[in-house]
Amino acid sequence: MEKQALATLRGLDFTHFLEGDSIPPRFLPNANQEMVVNIVYLHCHKKNQLLVAWLLASMFSTILIQMVGLDSSTKIWQRLTTYYASHTRAMIKKLRPLLKTSKSERSISKYILDIKKTIDSLAVVGALIYAIGHVDTILDGLSKDYDGFITSILSRTDPYDVDELEALFLA
Repeated sequence: MEKQALATLRGLDFTHFLEGDSIPPRFLPNANQEMVVNIVYLHCHKKNQLLVAWLLASMFSTILIQMVGLDSSTKIWQRLTTYYASHTRAMIKKLRPLLKTSKSERSISKYILDIKKTIDSLAVVGALIYAIGHVDTILDGLSKDYDGFITSILSRTDPYDVDELEALFLA
């Protein structure tokens, strides 16, 4: 959700509202040194309120409850960041051990698919596992029956990428 929201906000050139320092002062002095409403502020305030409405409308009710009383896109974005950061850390903590405990006691295709699902789930929450880590995870969970196969894979000067390794196993 965050990547989609950020892509939309970048496309609309609205990301500066999330940082909070882009709203100009509400009042400016005129030629007589009287304070008058800043037209630029009104324009920015309207755009910010449209962004607030869009953010709130795109939330599930369970998240929306967390936003009560927040009146700017900056405050809403900060709350979302804090909320999802804790959930992301919890998800990473839950998923990483799955990579270490994956064993090839099931069919090799199911084993490889389960590892891929876990790595993809980690990528979704921002914890990327690079190809070498993906390959190592696959190889580390294999039983002794695959020792000869592992040796031949590791002795190759050009390392296999994940797709090549999966193709070898499935062949």
